[in-house]
Amino acid sequence: MPCSGVLLRALTGAALILAGGATASAQEACPAKGNAVVLTVAGAVSKPNRGAIDEATDRFLVFSERRFEKARSFTTDELAALGMATIRTPSAYDKQVHALTGPTLASVLDAAGAGGGTVKVQAVDRYEAELTREEMAKLNPILALCRNGKPLGLGDLGPVFLAYPTPETPTDDDFAKMIWSAVFIEVR
Repeated sequence: MPCSGVLLRALTGAALILAGGATASAQEACPAKGNAVVLTVAGAVSKPNRGAIDEATDRFLVFSERRFEKARSFTTDELAALGMATIRTPSAYDKQVHALTGPTLASVLDAAGAGGGTVKVQAVDRYEAELTREEMAKLNPILALCRNGKPLGLGDLGPVFLAYPTPETPTDDDFAKMIWSAVFIEVR
């Protein structure tokens, strides 16, 4: 199994707690900024801002075997502008609870004009998980940009980390659909 699956399956501890929707305090708690594209949403999207894969310049997407005719790409600034939510989760590294802050997956999909019933989220190492609309409604995932008020970087679960609340006593399976270093979402 790729390393992101192993790392995320290793997370244990208390349940994640949804700390609220888009609030000023969540915005202030996450100073993530940047105008480089960090996430691409493709497939059933009605609000694209880019065209098809360009074999010459979209090298990572080509390497990841992704193909699309249109997509909505997001910079860190664009994701942050969607509003922020905060969840809390323990870390396998230090057993401490950390605050993760970012836009909800629902707000990102809405900004892309996403239709369809499922999304497949892919990490930089090609680990991926599929979420149905029912799972998304139940889990209420966020695309975290910050941990404990500091922006996530590549190699530090980021720059985008799909995370969601878990049961009070989580199992390895509860973390299977969390994706750190998420870079691509396919809407089906």
